[in-house]
Parts: sequence; C-alpha cells; structure tokens
Amino acid sequence: MKIFKSVLAGLFAIALLYALLGQLLDYSPVGFSALAAAVLAIEFEYFPWVKDWFEPLPDGTKRLVMIGLLAAAIAGAFGLSCLGELAAFACTMIGALDALVVLVLAIGVNQGVHLGTKRS
Repeated sequence: MKIFKSVLAGLFAIALLYALLGQLLDYSPVGFSALAAAVLAIEFEYFPWVKDWFEPLPDGTKRLVMIGLLAAAIAGAFGLSCLGELAAFACTMIGALDALVVLVLAIGVNQGVHLGTKRS
C-alpha cells in the first residue's frame, strides 16, 4: 500500500506541475520535464510519507523508481499529444525521439537534484 501511495504522490505532483505549466504561453516540454524532475527528487527526499518508504531502498531501486515515474509522465504527454489534447510533441517518429531526448534530460536533472539535496 505504501508503494501505491508513493507512486500516486509522485504522479500527483507531476500532474499538478503539468496543469500549472500548461497554462503558460511559453510552455516547452523540456522546461516542464526539468521542473517536474526536480520537484520529484525533492519530494522523495523531504516529504515524510514518501521519504520513509523511499530511503531504505537500494540506490539502484531508487533510480528505477524515479526513471519509471518520469518515463510514465513523458509517455503520457506524448500520448496526449497524439490524441490532440496537448501540443507537447509531434505525433511522429521525430516526436517520439524528441520525447526520448526530453526523458534523458529529465533523468539527468532528477538525479542531479537528488544528489544535490540529499541529506547526509
């Protein structure tokens, strides 16, 4: 149940950021994903209900959880773009490659913020 709550909290944070940034005129998938990745790293480090579950996990598992949440968010944005609900990516092979590049950048931001804000 704790895993479900943690995943739900992460997806909620990403959805909230997405909703807020979607209202901006200069919205870019790269900017959104970088901000969402940073907030996700801080959330998993400092929010008590998530931190208590996340902290005892091995480092490799922590990375996989973060990558999975980011991949789900970016895949969702790509899917919504293909449905015409969002204008983040083109619904083509080039758009899919753009989404992959955004995912790699988001992973880098997430891991950098995680290491930079990690409690000693």
